[in-house]
Amino acid sequence: MMRTLIVFVLVTIGACSPEVTQHDTAPTRTDSAGVRIVEFPPLEDSSPDTQFTEVFRVGESLGARDILFSRLAAGKILPDGSVVVADAESREVFVLSADGSLVRRHGREGEGPGEYEYIRGIGQCARGGFTVFDLHWTLSVYDDNGEFVEEKATRFDTGAPTYALACDHSGRFAVMRWDQSVLGQQGFHVAMAHLRLLEPDGSEIFDLGERIGSERFGRPTGGGPHPVGRSTRFGFSGSDLIVADGTFFGFERWSADGRLAEIVRLNVPPLDPDVLMAAYIEQTLARAPDEETRRRWRPDLEAMGLPGQASFFSDLRVSDDRVLMQETSFDTRERWFEFHSDGTPLGEFLLPAGAKLLDVREDLVLVEERGELDVPRAVLYSRAADQAPGT
Repeated sequence: MMRTLIVFVLVTIGACSPEVTQHDTAPTRTDSAGVRIVEFPPLEDSSPDTQFTEVFRVGESLGARDILFSRLAAGKILPDGSVVVADAESREVFVLSADGSLVRRHGREGEGPGEYEYIRGIGQCARGGFTVFDLHWTLSVYDDNGEFVEEKATRFDTGAPTYALACDHSGRFAVMRWDQSVLGQQGFHVAMAHLRLLEPDGSEIFDLGERIGSERFGRPTGGGPHPVGRSTRFGFSGSDLIVADGTFFGFERWSADGRLAEIVRLNVPPLDPDVLMAAYIEQTLARAPDEETRRRWRPDLEAMGLPGQASFFSDLRVSDDRVLMQETSFDTRERWFEFHSDGTPLGEFLLPAGAKLLDVREDLVLVEERGELDVPRAVLYSRAADQAPGT
């Protein structure tokens, strides 16, 4: 488990182009292909805990008046400080003001414009407003006021279904599709897939090559991502595409023309998959409702094959000014490491117990928490670091 903390300097920083990136304190070299490789050493355990001040919470009986969530699918903090959250069960999109007041709610279950079969996430595929992704990555477009504008199908060629997708403000897409040859395999296996950069009309700009789509474990009754396995995650920071596959703690930066421009790496020790898997098994068994269920679950969990290397991260968030990587662990609190968009490490922060990160923008952190009867709540925090003693 990584415990590399540095002091936060929490200021508002704008997005920065890689052409003007400064890494004066980090070893930097350029390989034969012209790719800049920046390697940061492990950072010292010197940062105080980040302090979270609640701005608002929504989704409980004493919170926002008429909102009760069933299952939060996604959340996003907009540039003006307002918040968008999507409920996967009701298929509704909620726009909340910066103080948590309900501005607008929209959507229902269905297949028509403004209706949803399965909400996958929220992005920003235009200069303003926001976009909600449905089951088949259909785009529901909303304006700056949170009003539904239109539904647009993604214009990708037919073939394997889309596994993961990201968009930038100009409407370009990064897309990874399933490798169907591995679907249905039993036991531990690796699903490989190409990552492609596409124009808004679906035409290909560049193929970024075959990647680890997901290291997975399949059973006769179904399968899913291996809990400590690697997977490729990506998102846009401005016009640059940030890509990470868990083989090291850091990311690749690809330019708008599909050129690998930079690799940012934080040198931390590799994780022990056996230790992580033992923690995962114990955490899973602790959720079993009774001893009989634990007895039935244990053999399946212990029979799960291990990858040769555990993933250095379990989740990734990318915005115009931040790259965030969640440390792979099975603690009750999520630990995230934060880079500035230019690649500079900013440090780690540990979320409040039980909180699941939805989005970060500057000093604001949007999370999902669970209240009484396991009802989800959307909570917006402002964060700051404690002052070190004597300062």
